This record gives sequence, C-alpha cells and structure tokens, in this order.
Amino acid sequence: MQERPTARVVLLDPRGEVLLMRVAGQDPELWVLIGGGIEPGETVLAAARRELAEETGIVDAELGPVLWYGEQVLEFDGVPLLFRQHFVLARCASRVLSDAGWTPEEREFVAEMRWWSVDELATTPHTIVPRDLAALLRDGVPHEVRTIPLR
Repeated sequence: MQERPTARVVLLDPRGEVLLMRVAGQDPELWVLIGGGIEPGETVLAAARRELAEETGIVDAELGPVLWYGEQVLEFDGVPLLFRQHFVLARCASRVLSDAGWTPEEREFVAEMRWWSVDELATTPHTIVPRDLAALLRDGVPHEVRTIPLR
C-alpha cells in the first residue's frame, strides 16, 4: 500500500481557538486541520511551517512540538492510501488569514476556514477530524507524542 506522510497543524489563536477548514462537497460537513504532505527530505516541522504559510499566509507562528500521531487508510480513485499524520502545535498572534498561496486544487478542496472554540468543537453536529479534537485540546500539550484515533 502506498503511504503519504503528512503534517497537520493545530493552529491556536491568542484566545485558544483552533483553525479548521471545511472540505468542499462533503455531506455531512467535514472539518479538518490545515496541513498536507511532507516533501522528500523535509522534516515534520518544516512541512508544518510550509503548509501553515501556504494555507493561511501566517509566517510568524510559534511552532512545535508534535502533539499526536495517527494513521488512516483513505481511498483515492479506488486505490487505498495510508496517511501517516503528525499533528504539530502552532500558536499565532493574529487571526488574519490569506488564501494567496492556495493552489487551484486547494481552492476546489476548501469550502471555508473558521476558528473554533473547544466548546464549539465538543457540541457541533459536524464531523471533525481528528474526531476527539475537543477532548485532545482540553487535555493540553502532552509530554510525549500520543497516538490518536482519526475517525
């Protein structure tokens, strides 16, 4: 099975709210953390920083540590793909976002971006990935990387 290592960014604003993106064309609504593939030769933190800049325009966030790790098999064009996802903490001073770095594919994939409080995450009827994000955020920053369920 083909594998795709990824860096997902748990971006927190000064109020402790987390940024999620809504995936276009999903019913029920699917909300995920920003991030993407780790390029050959790139570290997890470097990939997280690059993805953060590309998807939000934020370049001055405090980055690290890696909080969680999870694996998930998803099917693309009938082919299973193993996602090896690293979840990296990032803290930013501003909630101002830019889509200037988005690719045409990202413009089709992302329906919207929104800041969520932990309480909103805990009570939303929408699908959030990782599924226990509210509880994970309430637990605080772990001392070592935890393996988490994604769905």
